[in-house]
Amino acid sequence: MHDLNHTQPPEPPEAAENGALYTFITGLAGGIVLAIINIVIILANASAFRQISQSAGTNVPASGDVAGLVGGLQCMVIIIGALISFFAGFFVGKRTIQRRLGFYAGALVGLLFFLSNSVMNLLPISPTHVPNSGPTSSAGITIGVMFLILVAAIYSVIAGLLGLLGARIATGKHPYYQRQAR
Repeated sequence: MHDLNHTQPPEPPEAAENGALYTFITGLAGGIVLAIINIVIILANASAFRQISQSAGTNVPASGDVAGLVGGLQCMVIIIGALISFFAGFFVGKRTIQRRLGFYAGALVGLLFFLSNSVMNLLPISPTHVPNSGPTSSAGITIGVMFLILVAAIYSVIAGLLGLLGARIATGKHPYYQRQAR
């Protein structure tokens, strides 16, 4: 009989078959669902978003009601995104028993959410589009691209940490992680 008091180092959990593919599909599905939710909310409230984007280029602020509505809608989308990242990590962690894959699934959700927001802001027909107010230089474009990459990384890391939390909760009772905690 195997004595747990004199144990050997715990063996890492066996990798689930196609764990990386499952992680990619889960993160991609979560990111697409979040992008669709974001786009539907923006288009359903296009007049409010258009008022905010038009007031961005002027000194005339939008009304408090409109600003509150848009701010509340954006907060709701961020909370939904946090939940989707968490559950993507939870499902991946439950399926693969590897917490790092939960991080990757959450990070992919966050990256796709950021990219969908960026594309919506760049489209001239979008209610969130703010037109360019002056000439642009190559240095300005370079700084803008570097800033976009930095913000995309921040979105991805935060969503990835939420996915890792979900994977940690999902794998908390797995024997490998219980033995490691002792």
